[in-house]
Amino acid sequence: MLGWSLVMGPLLVTGWRESPLNGIILIASFYLTMITTTAILIILFAGAGRVGPRVNRILLLIATVSLAAFGIYALGRGILTFF
Repeated sequence: MLGWSLVMGPLLVTGWRESPLNGIILIASFYLTMITTTAILIILFAGAGRVGPRVNRILLLIATVSLAAFGIYALGRGILTFF
């Protein structure tokens, strides 16, 4: 909701004022990208369930380390912004 009110909404209004076709193309391309990306992720994760348990553990380790690193980074940025 925040993305639409702060980013996509103003872009849509600007595009629509230039030409209604620009606004329609913006909406269509946005949703086409979202649906395509979601479908690709579903296919990838469905395929990940078919690999062996060792590969699943490695993927889980990579995801855990990545999320932990991102959490530490976000926490650090928040603390630095506070001070």
